[in-house]
Formats: sequence, C-alpha cells, structure tokens
Amino acid sequence: MNKIIFNIDGHKKLAKSIASELGMEVGQVKTTYFSDGELMVKSLSDVKDKDVYILQSTDKPAVEHLFKIILLADSCKNAHAKNVHLIVPYFGFARQERISCKNEPNSCKVVANILSNSGAATISCIDLHHPIIYSFFENIRLTDIRPYKLFKNYYVEYFKKQNISLNTVCVVAPDHGANRRAHELSESLGLTNEVVILTKHRPRANQSEVLAIDGDVKDKNCIIIDDIIDTGKTISNAAKMLLEKGAKSVCVGACHGVFSAKAYKYLHQKYIDDVVILNTINKHYPKWIHILDIAPLLVENILANHI
Repeated sequence: MNKIIFNIDGHKKLAKSIASELGMEVGQVKTTYFSDGELMVKSLSDVKDKDVYILQSTDKPAVEHLFKIILLADSCKNAHAKNVHLIVPYFGFARQERISCKNEPNSCKVVANILSNSGAATISCIDLHHPIIYSFFENIRLTDIRPYKLFKNYYVEYFKKQNISLNTVCVVAPDHGANRRAHELSESLGLTNEVVILTKHRPRANQSEVLAIDGDVKDKNCIIIDDIIDTGKTISNAAKMLLEKGAKSVCVGACHGVFSAKAYKYLHQKYIDDVVILNTINKHYPKWIHILDIAPLLVENILANHI
C-alpha cells in the first residue's frame, strides 16, 4: 500500500471514508503538548516511499491547527515520504486576504506562504474565499475544489419534496463576493431566473447591514448561497429583506459552517426554511442544520489530479 491518510484533529470519519474508497491506510498521529506551551506532532505510521495525505481544516483554534499541519508534514518528509499532499477543506485566514487599514498584515498571504514552504507538493481546499488567494501560493500546486454539484443535488431533491417547481427558484448572492458562487449554483440547477445580488455595508468586523437588492424576487423561492456562515447576521438580514420584497420562501446554503457568537439564534428563525452546509469543519451542529458530505469531492480530486 503506497498511500496513507492522516487526520490530526477531528475529521476521523471523513478520513476513513476517503481511505476506504481509495484503498488507503489510515495513519496514526501523536501530538505532544509540553509544559511551556510548545507542541510536537509526528507520524506513528511508516510513511517511507508513500504518498501522504494530511487532512486538516484550519478552523478554530486556527493557529494551532495550522501549526500541526506543518509539523506533521515535516515529520513525514523527514521519514522519507514520497510526497506530502495537504487537504485543507476550510482554509482559515481566507477573509484576511487584503489590507484594509494602515499597518495591517495580509494574514492570508502569510499563511499561504507558510503552507507553500511546508515541503508539501499539493494543497486542496474547498471553495476559497476570494480568487486573489490563488496567487498567494507558490512552490505548491493548489486545487480549489468547487462543491456546487453537491448543493445542486441537494436542492433538486429538496424542492421536489416540497412540491416546488424549479421555475420559481431564484439564487441569491448575499454580496458581490458571492456572485460567482450564485451563478455556479444557478447554472447547475438549469435556472432561467437571473441571479439576485444583495449589497451590504460592513461598518466593522463581524457586523454587516444589507442595504439594497439588485433583482426581482417577488413570488420566488430563494436560495441564499455563500462560502462561509460566521455570525449569521448577514444571512438573517438578507432573508428578512427578501421576504419583505415579496419572496415566497428563503433557504440558506454555505460551504463552511463557522457559526460563531449567536449564529444559531440568527439562523433558526421562522423566516428561514432550511439551512445546509458541508462537513468541511469538524464540529457538532444542531439537527435542524443539514450537512452534505465532501468525501466524494475529495476522492474525485485525488483521482483526477493523480495525487
């Protein structure tokens, strides 16, 4: 067996699913925490001459998860792995992809540089936040996996069960940054309705206010689609605005369920009919949130790219 996959924190079920599909070994990892706050991560499995896959999102605690990835990558390189491949479904720091105030770092670029110089040959992520992030990765082959066929399959079945015709469905981007995602989903569903774009103003971090709507949603069943749900405030404000403008119903879909602060409170409202996310972050979610499995996408990516 010349392929082995490691999961460091969580994603145990996801790693096993990928391993089963591709005939991989699931590796064993040891993490040691020292009294001074330092840590060490190493492989307990033989990786010599093997293709190694390290599965780890950089969600909270983002810095610790990031550091564990690069330590395990180095451990495997030192143990003479053939190649190391990073699978980072949720790429934390992605929303810090630009400098917006004086003296700010470009944190996203810094993290991309760290991973680019980890000794890994490739890195695969699910729906990176902004296209500019592609340019931050050097010395490593990056794949940004587009997940919208998962959402397409989900919504075809969802609206069928609700006896709602797809002709009445409209995809909504909660801001201009989500425009590409909205078009991808709309096209995959074969919708003829124009994508609706909301304009928002963010006065400070983790606060947003939806100000305007570009498009007609009267008598439409709306899907708000985005890459990340964090506080849930933007989505909640958007849903209320759509209904005020005459929408029949509002569903919410997102790749990464960060769900910080009071997100569940904002999203678990009578004016939001359904919430669906991907299992890119390993955490427990309430039962009313539906979760789609990314394992088939990751398997497909490994096979398609011969990694």
